[in-house]
Amino acid sequence: GETFLATALESGEGGTTAKLYAERGWSERVTFGIDVYWDAGDQNGEALTFARRTTGPLNARSVWALGLGLGAGYREQPLYYYAPDLSLQSLDEGIYGAFARFSAHYGRGTDWGWVAVDGAYDLGRIWSRETGESDYFDRRKLDLTVGYHVTKRLSTMGQVMATEQDSEVYTTLGLSGLRRYGEPTVELGLRQDVDAEETTLRLGLWRSF
Repeated sequence: GETFLATALESGEGGTTAKLYAERGWSERVTFGIDVYWDAGDQNGEALTFARRTTGPLNARSVWALGLGLGAGYREQPLYYYAPDLSLQSLDEGIYGAFARFSAHYGRGTDWGWVAVDGAYDLGRIWSRETGESDYFDRRKLDLTVGYHVTKRLSTMGQVMATEQDSEVYTTLGLSGLRRYGEPTVELGLRQDVDAEETTLRLGLWRSF
């Protein structure tokens, strides 16, 4: 089967985030892959391994797929407490997590580009490194991607990425240019965090082999 690999660095005022995505076709319908990121600024990251199976005709322009994944994550957040002298203190609390992901995917190739919609539901559990307390969590993700072929080697891509967790919705907008150099494709773009009002620069490399 074919292997697809994508790496990216996103850098802004909040720090730098490194991302790695890889998938390999096991058969005509089944794909296995990994999706990893680490945010050096906020000290958080996740790693996901997944399997995805397409449904419907294989030669259709519109492709549907269902996915199942298992992931783990880590993040740091301030933990406030009162010292014996009643002064308010804080330390970096480490939060570990593990989750299962259920996903659905739609993609369609067109004469002018492509459209993709990816939805996911995560259900898992988190633990505090300092207190030992644990709790369940769930979150929902929905991503929309639209690509346009300017020439045979140059494309543009727009994205809307939304995540809902704890009754809060976080939205990121993306706009990138893609330039193909033989087999590899270079991505250069911007990401706008709507809620934090932060813009990051994204540099990526795609390759299929």
